[in-house]
Amino acid sequence: MTQDGQFRVIAVSLGDTAAVAAERQEAPEDLVDRLAQLMCAGVLLRETVQPTNRVQVIFRDTHGHRLVTDAMPEGSNRSIVDPGNESGPTPKEGIFQVAYTLRNGELHQGIVAVADDIDVSRAVMRYLQASEQIAAFVQIETRIDSDGARTVGGFVVQVTPEVTHEGLAAMTTHLETFTGMPGWLAGEHHPALLIDELLWGHEYTLLSDADLCFGCTCSQERMLIGLSTLPKSEIGEILAEGKGLELDCNACGQKYQVSTDEVATLLLAESDPETPPN
Repeated sequence: MTQDGQFRVIAVSLGDTAAVAAERQEAPEDLVDRLAQLMCAGVLLRETVQPTNRVQVIFRDTHGHRLVTDAMPEGSNRSIVDPGNESGPTPKEGIFQVAYTLRNGELHQGIVAVADDIDVSRAVMRYLQASEQIAAFVQIETRIDSDGARTVGGFVVQVTPEVTHEGLAAMTTHLETFTGMPGWLAGEHHPALLIDELLWGHEYTLLSDADLCFGCTCSQERMLIGLSTLPKSEIGEILAEGKGLELDCNACGQKYQVSTDEVATLLLAESDPETPPN
């Protein structure tokens, strides 16, 4: 935050987080860059509007591609990729959606239409303006090294109500001519270094610094809860086969073994709603 309170800046470097997510999802090559940028968008949006909650960003395009990213408040991130059914170049038209739970328990959802000439950065800016009434400059970029490794990062420069006309004009000119992202991504790409460049000439206070990583919310208990939603007859069929199950998390690929005893417990719970599954 600048000392005069006019601008709040959030900078993000995902390191290998996006690469791990793409690998776990076996994402098609033509979707990897967009997935990486959406994961960065999720972190930037979480830190901007809901730092203590999970923020989900979803992108759907006209070919049926569906990319879902989750940014968790403790710094972990994950994704789910549905590559769609149609072949050919990945279209840029689609829907950019942001979802999170409000303090009163209600679900907030904001949707922005994405056209040919709108990238992830501008989709985030449009969302912030339309759904959060936040004026901000946003830039998200990926860099591919000679060995094929990707680096993704980005920033949000939020304009506060304290901004002056002169301050806004100067920052707008600075950001319109800002060319530091490629060099930053090619170097150490620590967020503090990017903030230094963005706020050149401004005195500011660094309020927080947190690590990001790939991570999932799946667990044995969550898998059992999902299994319990099956009809009683299907649970009975699984039990009749006398075998356990192997369930895969569709976000991180983690495998979970479910024993026949656990399946039997689910069947009993279906018979007696008063008895919750263990």
